[in-house]
Formats: sequence, structure tokens, C-alpha cells
Amino acid sequence: PAEAADEPHVRSFTQDTFEWGDYVAEAFAGWLADPSVYVAVAIDDGGRAVAVGTARMSSPREVWMASARVHPDHRRQSLGSLLNSAGVEWGRENGARVARLLIEDWNEAPQRQVTGLGYRRTSGWVFARRTDLRSDPNPLRNGGPRVPGPERLLPAARAEVDDAWVAWNSGRLMPRSRGLVSRHWIFWSMSPGDLVEAKHRGDLWSCPSGWVIGSSEDDRFA
Repeated sequence: PAEAADEPHVRSFTQDTFEWGDYVAEAFAGWLADPSVYVAVAIDDGGRAVAVGTARMSSPREVWMASARVHPDHRRQSLGSLLNSAGVEWGRENGARVARLLIEDWNEAPQRQVTGLGYRRTSGWVFARRTDLRSDPNPLRNGGPRVPGPERLLPAARAEVDDAWVAWNSGRLMPRSRGLVSRHWIFWSMSPGDLVEAKHRGDLWSCPSGWVIGSSEDDRFA
């Protein structure tokens, strides 16, 4: 298990993981203070942390593995696999029967690693952007059809939660997404309680096409 003294060592090899940097060093202290997060490190002969990983229960029966990082000088030594095993064991002790994680589609080495550990790919995610949300009020020709306006997202009422759950279970999206829902890049199997919580947060929206869970910030919707 990680300790506060590991923070400088973790920070030293988690600065440039991605083009934009990394979040691990800034989040490390908060993870240690959060009893719902299990943080494991691998240490070298000098007692310095050279790899780190986290685990947390995403649902009563699912554990989410994340933030695995290994010092460049200590890669290909199975440290990532050891950390994963430690997190899975922690999840099992806390009731998990399923372990999940997420890897970018371009990051092939970790994909091969976790495949060897018994993981299988179940889902992917997509990003979409619509830059022009305005509708054209004028047809292109005289007497042309009326141009419909864009669908508006409106806060869903509490009474809509049951209908949203039925629509989710009977729609095409549920099997395609393996029934998973996410928040803050953590995925788990959706339950009716997730819709109730989303409604309480103000994140459950309705439109003529159905319902969506998402948050709106600075003209962005996620």
C-alpha cells in the first residue's frame, strides 16, 4: 500500500505520461486520504516507488482499476501486472466479481498486457462535437418545407426516471454498451439508482428522442 512518503518518487516519473502531462502526482495525496481508493506502489531495492496503480469499487460487485504508471527505467518487469493483481485482490475482498479498466485504443502495449491477465475488450467510447446548434428559420426556396429546430435538452422530471430505465433496457444502446454507464471516466453496470442519482445532481435530461445523462459546463456537454 502506498504511503505519503512515496509522493515525491511518484511525481518524478508521472510528469510527462501524455502530451499534456499527467494528473497522477496532483491526485496522489487525495487518493491516500480517500478510504474508498486503494493505492498500491512497487518499490525498488532502495525503497523508492517506481510504479503506482489504484483501485476503487465502482459498484458493490465491480472494481475499477486505473492510473497505472511505471517508471520508464523499470518497464517490462511485470510491475503493472503485479499492481493489477493487488488491486483485483483488494476488490475481491470487498465483494467485487468483475474488474474493469480503460486503455486508449492507440496504447497497444498495455492492451497486450491486460489481455494476458484475462481481460477482454467489451466496449469503446466515442467523442462527438456539434459546432452549430442553430437552426435555419428560412427554407432555401419559396414554399419549401419548414426547417425543424434543434432538439432541446430539458431537465427531466422525477416521474420520468422509470420511463428512462425502461427505454434504456429495451433500446439498442444498452447491449451495444454492455449496459455500462460512466462518470469521471469510471464505468460500471447501470442500475435504476444511477438514474435517480443523476436526477438529484441535475444531470438527467430529456428530449423528444429520449433521455441522456450528462453535465453542462461552459457551453460544453459531456
